Amino acid sequence: MPARGAFRYLFLFFALGLAASCLCLLTFALVDYHLSDPLYPDTRPQLEEAIRLYLSVVLVAFLLHAFMAGRIAAGLQAEEIGPASAIRAWFTYLALFIAGTSFAGDLIALVYQFLNGELTSNVAIKVLAVAVVAGGLFTFYLGEMRRDRQGQLERSGSALRIYLALAGFVVFAVTIAGVLSVPSPSTQRAVRFDARRVLDLERISRVMDCYYQSQAALPSRLEDLDRWSPTGAARNYSVCGYSLNVLYLGRLEQKYQYRVVDAKEYELCANFSLASQKSEGQVSGRGWSHGLGRSCFTIQVSRRE
Repeated sequence: MPARGAFRYLFLFFALGLAASCLCLLTFALVDYHLSDPLYPDTRPQLEEAIRLYLSVVLVAFLLHAFMAGRIAAGLQAEEIGPASAIRAWFTYLALFIAGTSFAGDLIALVYQFLNGELTSNVAIKVLAVAVVAGGLFTFYLGEMRRDRQGQLERSGSALRIYLALAGFVVFAVTIAGVLSVPSPSTQRAVRFDARRVLDLERISRVMDCYYQSQAALPSRLEDLDRWSPTGAARNYSVCGYSLNVLYLGRLEQKYQYRVVDAKEYELCANFSLASQKSEGQVSGRGWSHGLGRSCFTIQVSRRE
């Protein structure tokens, strides 16, 4: 069954390439995260995002690769696929060629980073990670080709089990390191809620500037912004280039607290789930750094053209 065999090998090596490349990238991100370079002090949020992405890809791709490797091994045992078939040989050598060029590209990038002044320890660990992944793949699959030519089907099955066990251990270890490095899903959800609160406050302050520019006074309540429209348009309109649809002010005053301080100054308050980090809390140049729980911001209206 050439078509079925081609599909299995194509799927096998696609999942393998995805898992291997993202495993290296995940290792790179973990190294940069834990051995941070003083040249890049504000990259932790981006690295956390990269770790989550690569971790997801590695887990799914490796499980698919292991499943398809098991199916192919079963097909070899049942003689559905010949151990020395042309399909098997072509796809194996093609996968090794693509993997080799990819790993060579990674090594070139690492050498460039080293020559560009990156920390020597970081580069050394990354090179070691590439060597381990590439060495393991080439050792196993070149050995598979040699065992196929010699007709050693039983040794091929035992080698596959050892390969999957070792690869699974490496993936498991890197996965644990990744999971322990980034915030938990519940914490990440709280971060996203806080980011939405900051965005709401920023938009409210922008609309407040437009209101003051039009009315020469601050509103007594937040709901006044919802009723106000210099053009007579519906609620979901735009003033000074800023959309008011964020306000949905029927419930806004239950989420955010507003108080007039003087003729040009007001206070906005919100309840936050977490304290903001140093790299957070800046939206459009205005500071929204906050602590855990209720935080208030005293804001002076500014004229927006």
